[in-house]
Amino acid sequence: MDREVLRFYRAVGDRLRELRTTKAGLTQERLAHAAGYDPSFVSRVERGRTAASLHTLGSLCSALGVSLADFFRPFHDPPRLRGPRKRK
Repeated sequence: MDREVLRFYRAVGDRLRELRTTKAGLTQERLAHAAGYDPSFVSRVERGRTAASLHTLGSLCSALGVSLADFFRPFHDPPRLRGPRKRK
């Protein structure tokens, strides 16, 4: 998988962990149950090991009491995702 995509997954996971611990004060298990997911899935998302769809992020944000817009607000300079490199 492309390094930039992995970086983006980790950034999303870091943001989820930040909101979970500082804003909501929840454990991964409580967040997972509130959003209707398995705790191991939340763990994988926070570690950047798996991607979360917008629907999934929306459910997690709802359980945290934040909007998707607030979730993505700190991403002022998101990593640029590129397609296959062109040969010259």
